[in-house]
Amino acid sequence: MVSWVFHALEAIYGTKAGRGFNDIASKAIFLLEIPINKQKRFKASLRDLNDLRSSFIHGGYKVSHPLNDAYDDEVFKLIEFGVLVIINSIQGLVRKKWIELSVQEVFVGVPQTYS
Repeated sequence: MVSWVFHALEAIYGTKAGRGFNDIASKAIFLLEIPINKQKRFKASLRDLNDLRSSFIHGGYKVSHPLNDAYDDEVFKLIEFGVLVIINSIQGLVRKKWIELSVQEVFVGVPQTYS
């Protein structure tokens, strides 16, 4: 399920090679209008989900024993978070009548100020 969550997020937000997490995080913060005081927590949860995905995809994922409820609860909470981000992202695009997000980099010269 974790890989499918990231597959959906990458499809919604598009990613540049090597910048998957950062692109998704910054675009999601913009689209979902995450307040500044909650952005750090949002990114931390997204990072935890990304780390889980990486451990599953690249190795290192520790499969828990079926009777270990504590570990499974943590995994399920991260997956639930990811699914909520997907649903809210789709709703945000629909509400704004957008089909995708585009990032434009702009360079602006800053004039010297004299004192």
